[in-house]
Amino acid sequence: MLFLWDFGYEGQVEAFQSPEFKKLMASKDQYDLVITESFFAMESSVALGHRFNAPNIVICSFGIAMNSLNFFGSPNLPSFMADFRTKYTNEMTFSQRFYNFYVFFVTRIMEYVYYYPKHQALVDTYFGKDYPSLYTMLSNVSLSFLYTNLAMSAAVPLVPNLIPVGGIHLNKPGKLPQVSSCQS
Repeated sequence: MLFLWDFGYEGQVEAFQSPEFKKLMASKDQYDLVITESFFAMESSVALGHRFNAPNIVICSFGIAMNSLNFFGSPNLPSFMADFRTKYTNEMTFSQRFYNFYVFFVTRIMEYVYYYPKHQALVDTYFGKDYPSLYTMLSNVSLSFLYTNLAMSAAVPLVPNLIPVGGIHLNKPGKLPQVSSCQS
């Protein structure tokens, strides 16, 4: 997990150092809404919502991010909600539940000791120390689109502002083409 966190962090630093980002930060533009991918090593991007004084919607492109559930006040129950890194389903044995809890517990500790402080430092560096804390901004996100389809996964309790949108990119199926029949 540290590799993924550090990989995402470096990508975020690169994005914040880009000329496009600097131009955006210097602009006087106003926006009605800010949409970011903010729960896969890009949490510091929620500061854009505060920067433009606009509601923030986040997209979670890989489904339900267990760490994001806490910020939305949604139940996060490792007793039956499998972490995506374990490849378990909601039908876990006792030892699998215990391991799932262990992953949950260690991840939570590492998030607050290692991960979130690094992203808070990014907010302080690229947005300013006068911004609310990263925890506050993440807790004030208005809505999250989760790229998951609950018909294809285990049922989990979600608060109303966590919206599953799996398959939204698919076009509606059209009519099948007419095929001429073969004559013998």
